[in-house]
Amino acid sequence: MYAYTKKNKRARIYAACGSGLFLLAMVGILSMNELGKEEETATKPVVKEVDIPVISIPKAAETAIRPYQNEASIVLDFYDGSESEVDSFSQFEGVYRMNQGIDYAYQNEAFDVLAIFSGSVEEVKEDAMFGHTVKVKSDDLTITYQSLSAPTLQAGDAIKQGDVIAQAGVNIYGKDLGNHVHIVVSKGDRLIDPESIYGLAVKDIQ
Repeated sequence: MYAYTKKNKRARIYAACGSGLFLLAMVGILSMNELGKEEETATKPVVKEVDIPVISIPKAAETAIRPYQNEASIVLDFYDGSESEVDSFSQFEGVYRMNQGIDYAYQNEAFDVLAIFSGSVEEVKEDAMFGHTVKVKSDDLTITYQSLSAPTLQAGDAIKQGDVIAQAGVNIYGKDLGNHVHIVVSKGDRLIDPESIYGLAVKDIQ
């Protein structure tokens, strides 16, 4: 007798489907792996990054500015031994003296006196003859501002170029000049004509 076994078509179909799904899953996984590799390759920089050093540009040196913003003018010039259109001798109690600085005034009005250079306030005092005085040190250059009206600075204060030191005032020695400021510039033990320093850096002032 024949032994007859009924073949299960449905099982074969399931098996075929299972194999197909397995193949599809494998293809999907391989495709995802390939895409991942492509994305990883795309995100990697093509050119190697190089650290570029940052070069700092040195700050330009300050150059001297005038100690006023208005149209002040010279009312007593610096005495350098040469002739000048403005008198360079001061007279006090019948005695004539060579002017060691420059006196600026503006129509006998008070005006802001500005710092010619940044620096450190070396001395603040009230002189019986020359009025309120502020001395500012900028490297090896010393600028003295005299005939001021009540400065608020103190010795040791740092001051920036263009800051208001005080207002021009009056003093006994230069009473005929009215409101004015007296500027004295020195480097070491040498007196320098203030008019010769404007536009120059401290190192270039001789």
